[in-house]
Amino acid sequence: MPQLRALLLPLLALRAATVCAQSQGHQDGMVRTIFDIIGETNRYYVEIGFNSPVFERGTGANTYALHARGWTGLLLDSAFENATINLRKALVSSANVVQLFARHGVPVEPDFVSVDVDTADLWILGAILGTYRPRAASVEYNAAFGDGAEGASLAFPDPAWMPGAAGASWSGTCFMGSSAKAIYALARNHGYRVVGVVDGLDLLLVRADLWPWPGLALDAVATRRDTFRAMTAADAALLLDYDVFARGGSLCEARAAAATFLRRRARDVADAGACACAYHGPFFDCLNHTETCSCFRNLADLPVPRCDAAAARPDAAAAGSQYPLVVSDDEWTGTIAVPLAYHEAGRLQRDWFAKPGYV
Repeated sequence: MPQLRALLLPLLALRAATVCAQSQGHQDGMVRTIFDIIGETNRYYVEIGFNSPVFERGTGANTYALHARGWTGLLLDSAFENATINLRKALVSSANVVQLFARHGVPVEPDFVSVDVDTADLWILGAILGTYRPRAASVEYNAAFGDGAEGASLAFPDPAWMPGAAGASWSGTCFMGSSAKAIYALARNHGYRVVGVVDGLDLLLVRADLWPWPGLALDAVATRRDTFRAMTAADAALLLDYDVFARGGSLCEARAAAATFLRRRARDVADAGACACAYHGPFFDCLNHTETCSCFRNLADLPVPRCDAAAARPDAAAAGSQYPLVVSDDEWTGTIAVPLAYHEAGRLQRDWFAKPGYV
């Protein structure tokens, strides 16, 4: 029976959304379906990016339906606060989110976490998953960055530390959030599966140990959907390819990979036909809203950074020349692999290990 319910997730979610929908799209219906499958534990939620002082206003909270069913939790937003619903005002970043969770007593395994800040969602979620293990999560993605499984995993820069990205924010263009492919990579790296999507808004993740089924294939959610007007070339130069970066590439190499993809995509989109908007409705004009599906149109000549590969990583032969330094006492033994040249130069300071009995 659980297997059947999992296979019917999209249908069940749509049905649930017609009954209890309070979120912007079908998120709350999908979330309820997920917990019908995996079960509830502490009934604790966290929502980052609330955009209203109360549940009943704003674009629609992903946790409203959970709150109405008696769940409790923490709400964080950069502009609003309301102690009666535990909404706390904070500018959340990858650098402070773990401290904020600890300060407000978030359990290590909350049932549900939602991240929607229009910018560094990927990096904030990654910081959370490095310490906390939510059973399910929702994260905003940028459908305009989609190009199928073969496309680049475009990611918004992390303003917390990446050069040039301090203060990067959403200004109504398609410079926002990260691609579905980047979020898939993050999910995989942290042991999660993408099991649901609200087109143009959010991806839903479940911990792999709770979801033995494959989840949604990347191609099912990575098709490009036009969202907003064109980003500037200056903004586009800050984007990076998350796959390249996560595999150990330098930030320069990740930005160069993104720029190469964007130049190619700009030429492809310029020759494309009608818009494929993520949003629709009887009064929605896709061409006008996106300024003729123009997200990539200004980027055909985007500069590609030139990266000094030698400076970015050590020479392979030199990297293989190392010395296994062993330190020990009566209780503990430790080994650190230092460069051979470092060892031969006598730079090691033995007093750094100065406990009685160390040799």
